[in-house]
Amino acid sequence: MNFRRANDFDAEEIVILRKNTFEKINGKNLAREVLDVLNKKNGVSTILDKMKKREMFCLIENENIVGTVDLNGDEIGGVFVRYDLVGKGIGTKLMDFIEKYSKNKGLQKVFLRSTKYVKEFYIKRGYGLMDELNFSSGGVNLYMEKNLI
Repeated sequence: MNFRRANDFDAEEIVILRKNTFEKINGKNLAREVLDVLNKKNGVSTILDKMKKREMFCLIENENIVGTVDLNGDEIGGVFVRYDLVGKGIGTKLMDFIEKYSKNKGLQKVFLRSTKYVKEFYIKRGYGLMDELNFSSGGVNLYMEKNLI
């Protein structure tokens, strides 16, 4: 497996990866309306726009994207693992990469937003919970931080 910067040709595959994650992983805990909004907010044009505004990376295995992560200033985002590979160390590889990348850029602290589904994963990695927003639709938005020094 290796990392590379995401490019325009990756957009459709990233959209499919995200949609499958929303539907097959988060879909167990989120209302259909929330899933529809998430899918709409993660279309090809949105992904292409994010690639221009953020540093987006793909983890590649056998020429397929198995995970993505991006950095927007000091905020980590777009952490997605292909749904059928969850629990196989891909998330750890993504976070190890982006934390090292962030530290090499001189960042002393990083932030991220997450769902309740992966809260424990981030806590085990040293992230602290700063805020938790609960939505009537069943969604939860966690805001977390980690010191890199």
